[in-house]
Amino acid sequence: MKHKKKYIPVLWICLWISFLMLVFSSSASARDVLVSSVSSSAEGGGPNLDIVRTIAERLEIKLVLLQAPFKRRLLMMANGEIDILVGLVKHPDREDYIHFVEPAYKSRSDAVFFVPRNKADRITRYEDLYGLTIGTTIGAWYSPRFDTDEKIRKEPVPKGELNLNKLLLGRIDAVIFPEGAGIDLGYKMGISDQIEIAIFRFNRIKNIHIGISKNSNIMKKMTHYEGLIRQMIISGEIQQVYRAYYRQRGLPVPAV
Repeated sequence: MKHKKKYIPVLWICLWISFLMLVFSSSASARDVLVSSVSSSAEGGGPNLDIVRTIAERLEIKLVLLQAPFKRRLLMMANGEIDILVGLVKHPDREDYIHFVEPAYKSRSDAVFFVPRNKADRITRYEDLYGLTIGTTIGAWYSPRFDTDEKIRKEPVPKGELNLNKLLLGRIDAVIFPEGAGIDLGYKMGISDQIEIAIFRFNRIKNIHIGISKNSNIMKKMTHYEGLIRQMIISGEIQQVYRAYYRQRGLPVPAV
């Protein structure tokens, strides 16, 4: 019995040390992880995905990617499930739970018209839209003048893919999209060589930011992380990553 009493405390000490090592190891791992999210459509890649990967590399931190629709991503930012999002528009209601890194890395989000290949000059001015049938997406807004112009024939659909298919079938004359979204969609559908952007476009000022969740664990290192990301924006590194995504695929580069 005396022999056993000598070793029971030692066993408990060993177990306790092992437990503490596990806890501290888990905490260290948590600090070395950057969690972000992308939509399911970005699974095969996208400029925002390339940007967040580049940020993680520069921070020398492991990136964990989750998939979720946009509204769900905002909720995950609010409760701290994800640390960072790329491609955000700054709204007052979002500032309660998102720290927006300044300056914006993108200030343009033009609305453009996609037409069949070699027909870019079909729409060179606003008046050319009259007499054409334009595919739109339900719930989307493009330009106050266009959105309220009842003289223009519009065919709204729930998904942009439907419009591009109708365009190739000759059932509509053009499709309007935010520039980057339309280029990406055409690429993922494998029809980039069959469509092009018309000459006329709506130039839209729209500041696009990188946001950090105010409920994220990385807020503890906010000064370091934000400083590095800001420098990447000011130096043009983020913009270069954005443009490279399109250039490497032989696609038109959206206005930044």
